[in-house]
Amino acid sequence: LFPKLHLLDFLEKKKQMHELVCRTNYGFDLIASSYGEFQLANLYHAQKVRFIKHFIKVSLSYDFAVFDLGAGISRVTLDLERTADHTIILTTPQDLISGYACTRAGFYRFKQNEEQLEQKLPDYQPRLTFSPMLVINQVSNFRQGVKLFDTIKKWADKNINSVEDKFRIKPEYLGAIPYDRISLRAAEVKRKPLLFTSPHAKAAQSIHHMSSNLS
Repeated sequence: LFPKLHLLDFLEKKKQMHELVCRTNYGFDLIASSYGEFQLANLYHAQKVRFIKHFIKVSLSYDFAVFDLGAGISRVTLDLERTADHTIILTTPQDLISGYACTRAGFYRFKQNEEQLEQKLPDYQPRLTFSPMLVINQVSNFRQGVKLFDTIKKWADKNINSVEDKFRIKPEYLGAIPYDRISLRAAEVKRKPLLFTSPHAKAAQSIHHMSSNLS
């Protein structure tokens, strides 16, 4: 897909958010970002508030709305993550430490936001538990996915829950996706989603199973 309009058109106030929606033939629509745009990675507070406000308005027309956020723990990524109803952290066996680091950063941003709201709003009852859902991608088998999730959970208990008095982190396991080079390559060549090109592949069935759990 090569959308003509991108988020930069909205941020520069050239287009409204709803004008950016790109239709697809696969049961979802999307709003495209653009490559290498410094402005998108470094939004001002007013830009983030305006973006979130207009995105929520557009999302009301859909069953689900997904922020596909960049890797890492930048302030923009964490702030947009905090606006979502659910947080899904995607990692791999080769990058498990980064996956844990993202989980940890998400917790402390969650804690900071809740403490700020508690100070500003006298009647506010803070949420005390941060429960991100983890997906382990590119596993060799499903047992490996469970084992790696247990490792992240143990790290979180040892390094966060054991030293926090009030707030807690409780990671949830959404699932794992087996690495299937042949099926993934075929999807890339055909430029179609994996669930359309190889619906019976283990990776596709894993994604379908996880989506059922979310709904």
